[in-house]
Amino acid sequence: MKRVLIVGNCGTGKSRLAQKLATKLNLPIIELDYYFHLPGWKEVEFDQFKDKVTEFCEQPAWVMVGTFRRTLAKRCEVADTIIFLDFPRWLCLCGIFQRYFKSWFKTTDCKPRYEATLTWAFLKHAWEWHVPAEMKALAEQHGIRVIALKNRKAVAKFLERLDTK
Repeated sequence: MKRVLIVGNCGTGKSRLAQKLATKLNLPIIELDYYFHLPGWKEVEFDQFKDKVTEFCEQPAWVMVGTFRRTLAKRCEVADTIIFLDFPRWLCLCGIFQRYFKSWFKTTDCKPRYEATLTWAFLKHAWEWHVPAEMKALAEQHGIRVIALKNRKAVAKFLERLDTK
C-alpha cells in the first residue's frame, strides 16, 4: 500500500484511521477537507481544488482522506487501495456528536482551522450519504483493492493485522 484513499461518511473516523495508517506505513497524509474548506467552512474555487488534487496524485506515496466525488476518478487512476468506512448511519451520527461534544472541551483532533459543526444541514447530509456508485466501477476498472470496514472494531482489527505483516 503506497497510495491509499480513505473514503466514508462524516463521523466514521477517516482522519483518525489515516493518522494511524500513515504512521504504520510511514506515508504522508493528505486531508482533502483541509484544502477544500477555508476557515468557517467556506469552499475554495473547485478548479483550484482540482489542480491541488492533481498535484497530490503525482506524489509517489500517500494516505489521502476524503470522498469528493468530482475528483474520485482522478484519484482512482493512481491509487492502489481504497479503504471504505461503510458504517451504519446511526454510528456515523454518534461519531459526529462525539466530535462535537469533545470540541467543547478542546479534546477533539480537528485541525486548528476547523470548528466542529453541528447543523441540521450537516446532520441531514450525513444521514443521506451513500456509497459513491462510481467507486466500485472505478476500483474494478483500475484494479484497485477495496477494503470495506463496517465499524470501529473492524478498523481496529484491520490495523492490528497490519502489525503482524
